[in-house]
Amino acid sequence: MWHRLEIWWFVGTRIRERPWFGWGLDSSRAIPGGDALTPDGPAWLPLHPHNMPLQAWLELGAPGAMLLALFVGWLWLSLPAKPWPRLYAAAAAGSLAAAQTVALGGYGAWQEWWIATEFLAAFLILSMGRLAAQPMPDARSGSIS
Repeated sequence: MWHRLEIWWFVGTRIRERPWFGWGLDSSRAIPGGDALTPDGPAWLPLHPHNMPLQAWLELGAPGAMLLALFVGWLWLSLPAKPWPRLYAAAAAGSLAAAQTVALGGYGAWQEWWIATEFLAAFLILSMGRLAAQPMPDARSGSIS
């Protein structure tokens, strides 16, 4: 965990150098000084910051960080607006919380398999929620309402 804090400190210093426009998409690997060694031995920035909001700000600047924050806020605020049962809203909220937890300390922001996993989970939850929100067929008449 200590090394993550060192990475995030290093990324914060680089964000301060270019706060508005960032260093460029997927530039974490080539940030000046990133391959230098910390006092404990590992590199200051191995591949990416292991924190999605910091990576967005480092690479895309303040506009990218703002768009990411707006998108995540929109996701959270849209959960109660859906016409689905509370159980599915809770499942969606739990999945979103789990994804955000991993995004704050796990993988790089642009790893395709991670993005695909998030979209697959969202698709499954939204599909199940949409099915659950539809009226159930009337068993007595045998017709669908």
